[in-house]
Amino acid sequence: LAAARTSVLTPAQILERIGQRLDLLKGPRAGDPRQQTLRATIAWSYELLSAQERQLLARLAVFSGGCTLAAAEEIVEADLDTLQALVQKSLVRFTNGRFWMLETIREFAHELLEELPEAASLGRRHAGHFLRFAEERRQANTRAILDELEADHDNIRAARTWFAAAGEIDAELELAAALGTFADTHGHWREQLTAAESALTRANGASAAAQALGWQALAGAAYSTGDLQRAGEAATRSLALHRQVGHQVGTCTMLVMLGLVTAEQGDYEHASEFFAEARLLAVRLGEQRHIGAAAQNLGLYALIRGDLDEARALTEEALAIFRAIGDERGILPSLENLGIIALRQGLLDHAAELLAESLKRSATIEYRYGVFNALVGLAAV
Repeated sequence: LAAARTSVLTPAQILERIGQRLDLLKGPRAGDPRQQTLRATIAWSYELLSAQERQLLARLAVFSGGCTLAAAEEIVEADLDTLQALVQKSLVRFTNGRFWMLETIREFAHELLEELPEAASLGRRHAGHFLRFAEERRQANTRAILDELEADHDNIRAARTWFAAAGEIDAELELAAALGTFADTHGHWREQLTAAESALTRANGASAAAQALGWQALAGAAYSTGDLQRAGEAATRSLALHRQVGHQVGTCTMLVMLGLVTAEQGDYEHASEFFAEARLLAVRLGEQRHIGAAAQNLGLYALIRGDLDEARALTEEALAIFRAIGDERGILPSLENLGIIALRQGLLDHAAELLAESLKRSATIEYRYGVFNALVGLAAV
């Protein structure tokens, strides 16, 4: 902060001005000399800003973990020249396409934000933006989308907190459901479970459609953490609500989830019925991703039954669908299962090739469970 002013002030002049700020400090923050000096430097730097720069600095504190230019322009009406000026004065940083503040500076700016008359409306705009952001990336099926969600995960968490505090339960439940695939892929299972549980405790006044999404989020998180009984109960409630409101994509999603839970509990025949029903519905809807998921799981349980020809045909169908739609996440279980089928058939080189591809792809999108499965398969080979 001080170095940013050396083009117009000598070190002695900078020291003098910071010293003047130190003399004005009062209260508990003055206890630690280092914190006292830091706060004085921030305050001094802030006072040298133009009115437009001061306003933008305060508004930017609505973001947690930084933001893209597009988000800054939409939510806080940032002007690029003003943003650049804040970067040049070291109050805002810019790296990897994102604008962000050191936490000490953001704390200072947040105090200023709370004093702005538009603070409440900025919070609402921020939460609404990141709900739409998450919903548009609901599938989280490529490395690029997963990276975007991870980069703005703190903003998404802040949006969740805002919805809870504002009593906007429908939005909170919708946000939880939108994050299901992302949470599962990047291992945010416990956080997702806690968020869904918390939202559902306040869901009495929520719409049936939003409650269906909340129970869907809980089912996915419970399944990922290994709580099959809870996952099945939540999926059953979600399925009933999705059917009640006529949400067919949600119905298809929960049929697949109930198939997974039932299969994990050892009832493969009943699981296959869920997958078959999901597949029929997906075909009727033209939902390629759900057709692929149903075929993939039907193939898996054909493999478990020992019907390798049917397992290979169904799994190759699923793999072709996921490759065609560019679903990097969906490709992985198909590769794993084809690798195991090849292993069972004694085609060791082909099995190793398929599992190595799955391992590489899983690592690329940071899908830890996929990495684990591929390593187990390669060990078996």
